Amino acid sequence: MRLLIAHSAGSYTRFLSSEGGYLDPMSIIDKITGRTKKAAGDITGDGSLRSEGRREERKGEEKDKLADAQDRVEEKAQDVADLERRT
Repeated sequence: MRLLIAHSAGSYTRFLSSEGGYLDPMSIIDKITGRTKKAAGDITGDGSLRSEGRREERKGEEKDKLADAQDRVEEKAQDVADLERRT
């Protein structure tokens, strides 16, 4: 289970999970929308809707990966700034 805490950063909001790292709310929406479209495609037998849902779900997953990479960059930048202050 993830606990989400809102954190404003500039003009958008990211959510801090209890497992660490930030989640982009748009990636969560993409995943939910994608899963819904996949399910609707399964129920109706519409292969194109299922494919569209899969693409949208993957888009959400890629946004999560991007947010993770941005978190790592911010951590490394902080590490460098800490080292600079010590020397």
